[in-house]
Amino acid sequence: MAFQIPTDLHPEMLPLAWLLGAWHGNGRSEYPDTEAFAFEQDVAFTHDQRDFLHYFSQTWVTDETGERVGPG
Repeated sequence: MAFQIPTDLHPEMLPLAWLLGAWHGNGRSEYPDTEAFAFEQDVAFTHDQRDFLHYFSQTWVTDETGERVGPG
């Protein structure tokens, strides 16, 4: 998939330009000695023309129907 590099993106951030945007997904977490659970996650990478990216992530635990039941 092609993407556009913002014209005002700081030159140091060019290698990370592909991350810019919002991402959404569902998954399942399984760790030893813990109960498995399903989750939903939103992630966003933005910039303000400086030499770093802003990262935001929010997760929720979901039930068997995919409904959010609490923070992740």
